[in-house]
Amino acid sequence: MFHSIFSSLKELQDLTIQSNSLSNTTIPASLCSLSSLVHLDLSSNQHGGEIPPCLSVLSRLQELRLSDNLLQGSIPYLGNFSQMQQLVLDFNQLSGPFPASLCNITATIVTLDLSMNRLSSLLPDCVSGIQNLFLRYNQLTGPLPPTLFAHNSSQTIELSWNQFTGPLPEIGDAMPEGVMISNNFLSGSLSSPKWHSFCHNMRVLDLSNNQFTGSIPKAFGNCTRMARLSIDNNELSGEIPSTLGALSMMVEFTSRDNQHVGRVPSTLGNCSYLMVLDLASNSLSGELGEWIYQLKFLNVLSIGSNNFVGDIPVEFGNFSSQLMAIDLSENTFSGTLPAQFSFPTTEQGPLAGLQYVVNLRFYSTLRERKRLYTSIRFGAAYLDMSGNSFQGNIPDTLGNFSRLSYLDLSRNQFVGQVPHTLGSLHLLQALDLSSNRLSGSMPRELTEIPQLSYFNVSYNNLTGAVPQGAQFNTFTEDSYISNPGLCDFPLSPCDP
Repeated sequence: MFHSIFSSLKELQDLTIQSNSLSNTTIPASLCSLSSLVHLDLSSNQHGGEIPPCLSVLSRLQELRLSDNLLQGSIPYLGNFSQMQQLVLDFNQLSGPFPASLCNITATIVTLDLSMNRLSSLLPDCVSGIQNLFLRYNQLTGPLPPTLFAHNSSQTIELSWNQFTGPLPEIGDAMPEGVMISNNFLSGSLSSPKWHSFCHNMRVLDLSNNQFTGSIPKAFGNCTRMARLSIDNNELSGEIPSTLGALSMMVEFTSRDNQHVGRVPSTLGNCSYLMVLDLASNSLSGELGEWIYQLKFLNVLSIGSNNFVGDIPVEFGNFSSQLMAIDLSENTFSGTLPAQFSFPTTEQGPLAGLQYVVNLRFYSTLRERKRLYTSIRFGAAYLDMSGNSFQGNIPDTLGNFSRLSYLDLSRNQFVGQVPHTLGSLHLLQALDLSSNRLSGSMPRELTEIPQLSYFNVSYNNLTGAVPQGAQFNTFTEDSYISNPGLCDFPLSPCDP
């Protein structure tokens, strides 16, 4: 059918057949007869087989999009595409080496996207001049091209989730707006004297999940247009430089799972647009500084697994009303929780309607082990204050956090009863109050939490009958260990 149609369309310049259900079909070779074709888009059709080698005869093509199919095999010779500007083959199953023939046409290519394939080879230096280079989720190996950052024309470089090794290439006269090379095996220092002069246009720098060492360069403070700085899960050490306070447009700063020491610089309070601050799993110390209250748009605060000390100020209770995720776990915070502790009750606020996924690796000690929470969407609130020295009663006002999905207050020194108001948390999925000094009976209202899938009140002094019905019929005795005064299913029957 396609052959008979295409054979009569010799002057056709633009062909778009996308988002259909053409599974078990290959790309018809008859397309190669459309010698006037300038734009060809066959995306999202479930095409299988290989890319027809004869497509290379379409020398007028400026745009070729075959993304989101089931294409296999190696990428054929493409060196005849002398006018190609947009070459997008992502989300397929293409394999083999990076196509050397692309080096013949990189002078004209504006966007090259081969992401989400199975390409495995060294990356040739010829890609360095491409404005927008997307090669994430492949199996590319070896060092990065030495001239990768040497061209003023580069705008976006996305090479995450490959197997690149070695140091970052030397910085040229201007860094791209976006550099994302996370989840590789890169190493060495981030320091370079050229950060001072040539990073003014950078908006995104993601070098997370590599093996970089040394300290965060003070010169990062010169990247004044930076919106996202992600350098977590490396081997970085030293203090967080105060110069980062000059990044007044920064929206996200993550440097968790490193070896930072000292206090968090108060100059971060100048980053007034900051929405995500994740410094968990370091060796940071000191108290929670007042500078935090300057971050009027902060939505995620993750500083767990550090050496922070002191009380949670009363002011933090009011400040928390703008937060959707708080991780203060595994520190040495003490005192009582502010009575007015609160989360937003709706999605209204600085991130309302923003389809943003925080890829923070929140840790919780549910089930006596660290449980990994990923992709926490704004709209589902998260509170982890486990592993500290908090005292006093659990505030009744926690029951007002209608969007709370995860609540972990375990391994503290809370006393008194479990607040019956927690039964109002209808979105709650996990509740851990274990290893405290709670007493009294368990409120019946807890059975009104329809999505509760994990519950733990072990190692307290609770008494009376375990609430029955709903989700509580699914919890085992592991949820109630070392509460000798508790009875009824799944424990021993209560005395008559």
